[in-house]
Amino acid sequence: MATPNTYVIPTYKCKMVKDGSVKLPQKKMSNFEQASDVIRKLTDSSPVELFIVCYVNGQNEVTGTEITAKGGQHGCAITARDVLRGAIIRGASAIIVGHNHPSGDPTPSREDITMTLALQEACNVVGLPLLDHIVVAFGTTQAYSILELGSLMAQVES
Repeated sequence: MATPNTYVIPTYKCKMVKDGSVKLPQKKMSNFEQASDVIRKLTDSSPVELFIVCYVNGQNEVTGTEITAKGGQHGCAITARDVLRGAIIRGASAIIVGHNHPSGDPTPSREDITMTLALQEACNVVGLPLLDHIVVAFGTTQAYSILELGSLMAQVES
């Protein structure tokens, strides 16, 4: 019981709860094609936009995934805090993020690029490398790497 001029505050413990599992084409993600295959596998059956975070260990192996946002036909709201929360709790060495475009066109929107820049800055602050942000097209094999050299800055400047 609290005495006068003292406060009782709760204590917390954060932990991840396994929410299921998914069979991936490979455990290790060494290149864009492998990473886009994983993002496609995790989003391909969804007609709405899903934002996925892949937790990666020091050997570039996926140790877990999380759907951090689910939207509609034209987007979903996501913040760096939403993305980083699970990665930090999980103890990831790095992350790869991705989402699907239900329209069938994987071209990143200006909002996708802006969010990626903000996420990359937040990742740098906490020392968690953002390896890539991949956009896949619903129902196709098309994909786009927002962090691909040159393409990010060219779209931001235009």
